Amino acid sequence: MAKIFKASANKAYRVEAIEFEGQQLISIRQMYKTVKEPDEWKPGYQGLTLPIKGAAKIGAYIAALASDPDTEFVHVEPKEKKEKPTPKKATKK
Repeated sequence: MAKIFKASANKAYRVEAIEFEGQQLISIRQMYKTVKEPDEWKPGYQGLTLPIKGAAKIGAYIAALASDPDTEFVHVEPKEKKEKPTPKKATKK
């Protein structure tokens, strides 16, 4: 059974217990609505799937972070993309 938590008018998060290849997992997936279909939640690319065994500890940690007004956030810079070297053109001799 899935539960959807609305984040805004057109964004939500679906949380559900799933089984994949014999493993019990928790799936958290970002959902969205479109202008053409405003009544239908569609799955987005962003999401997280983790084993159910560690989910309670992770959930408790997330809840603690969310409820602490003094939570210190770490700023992480995105990695710079390495430019691929341009191939040298073959010259005729």
